[in-house]
Amino acid sequence: MNIKNISISRFQIDPADQKKKPGKTRETSENVKKDSVKLSAEAREMQYTKKYLKQQEVKERMNNGFYTRRDVVEKIASEILKEMMGEK
Repeated sequence: MNIKNISISRFQIDPADQKKKPGKTRETSENVKKDSVKLSAEAREMQYTKKYLKQQEVKERMNNGFYTRRDVVEKIASEILKEMMGEK
């Protein structure tokens, strides 16, 4: 997933709006709850296993010459060029 150009200006509180809503104050970092995520041991193991399997798949493709095929080399070069030109 790619996320580009997030503007925080639309999330800022307009001082005029604060006057209309008495009692509302801007939350400070002291009174804002922080989000957190804790992964179970099973989830961490699954994540590690998926990563390991993907690495094995890439190694197998390398050994079988997949990445030296002309169509694959052209696709990789095309994606690199797009990124260098700022299209990604």
